[in-house]
Amino acid sequence: MSIKYFRGLACCILTFIVCSAYGQFNIKVGYAGNYAKLDKVANMFDRYTAQINDKNKVLEPVKIHNGIEIGARYVFGDHIGLDFGISSTRGSNSVESIVDSLVVGSTTPFKSEWKSSLSNIYIGLESYYGMFGYGASIGYQQLKYRNKIDNLQNVEILKQNALSSRFYIILESVSDQTSFSLRPFVSINWEPYNLQDIELALFPDSTAPSSDFNEEMMVFGISLLVYNGPRR
Repeated sequence: MSIKYFRGLACCILTFIVCSAYGQFNIKVGYAGNYAKLDKVANMFDRYTAQINDKNKVLEPVKIHNGIEIGARYVFGDHIGLDFGISSTRGSNSVESIVDSLVVGSTTPFKSEWKSSLSNIYIGLESYYGMFGYGASIGYQQLKYRNKIDNLQNVEILKQNALSSRFYIILESVSDQTSFSLRPFVSINWEPYNLQDIELALFPDSTAPSSDFNEEMMVFGISLLVYNGPRR
């Protein structure tokens, strides 16, 4: 993500620290995982691997990403919390074959690895009722694709940000020293991603209009978080 997002993160954390004198302030860290499906990327990869003679070799876009989530929470009163954080999740997939159909007469081993990542920076409100709760947040979600052919360096193919909203439920176990929180969520973009750069990376001669590659994204995921103190 660009430097302006991390500046925003620093400002929000500073605000939380100042406010912590008037409420309960907690730092959080944990696991983040999600499932995201982009049909247009799947179609591009299908057309690409159709050029390879070995039909057992299939390149599929990554649907499951795993990573970390960090942030902070400020609880005021007994039932309301202000939550802020960033998450970064990644996944990869690759295809190996002999490129006899991509380069006529070639018998050179070929490997193409595609990596994708989803990163979020967000702020939201939460409501708690004992062990249970719910919340909603707004922020920016960044989608990134990189490609590595054979042993060459990764090349960034796509990097786009989109405004998104996240809705989640909370199941939390609280003790005097730490709190453990399970949070299934769904994230919905307010605007589509344009995936034409992936099309051009796979098919440089493509003449399809840019508008053909706009796609909305809905992400389903879960966060497993540890807080450094009780929720009060």
